[in-house]
Amino acid sequence: TETSSFLFVFAAALGLFRRSPQATTSLTQAGVEPDELSERLLAFGHRCGRLVEVVMVLLLGFAMPWVHWRGEPLVYAALLLAVIRPLSVYLTQPGLPATQRRLVAWFGIRGVGSLFYLALVIDSGLSPALCVALVNATLPAIALSIVLHGVSATPLMTLYQKRRAAQKREGSAAAP
Repeated sequence: TETSSFLFVFAAALGLFRRSPQATTSLTQAGVEPDELSERLLAFGHRCGRLVEVVMVLLLGFAMPWVHWRGEPLVYAALLLAVIRPLSVYLTQPGLPATQRRLVAWFGIRGVGSLFYLALVIDSGLSPALCVALVNATLPAIALSIVLHGVSATPLMTLYQKRRAAQKREGSAAAP
């Protein structure tokens, strides 16, 4: 269609989850409750997303030997992961409790989406030299994110769950 794939997926999602009286009636007549269908579609979408993510990370690992590991892209990756992204997420989510805000600031969104943006930019007709520079900046940032967040996820989430459990115990003990 010569349109943005992001817009296409967004439009498809709107169409899939649109609730009209006619759609609800036909689903109910077929013996499927609309909420059940949307749950099944969401579960299927989640499984597909995880599968794509696994494939993308696998391909990223295959591409690592061709990356030119230089200082500037590594400094960029470190700044992006340790300062820029956490600070921007932390500042834009003032409604979250502080602990959750710190977790979201650290983990952010999944870095695999950066591969889609990289592909979109490369497909736009940039010079080969600029494409190589972008790949050499993006892939190490994603790889570093996978390593840092992969190593820190279990301990941080365990600590978070322990704190939540302690807060619940304190809250129920304080309640009359």
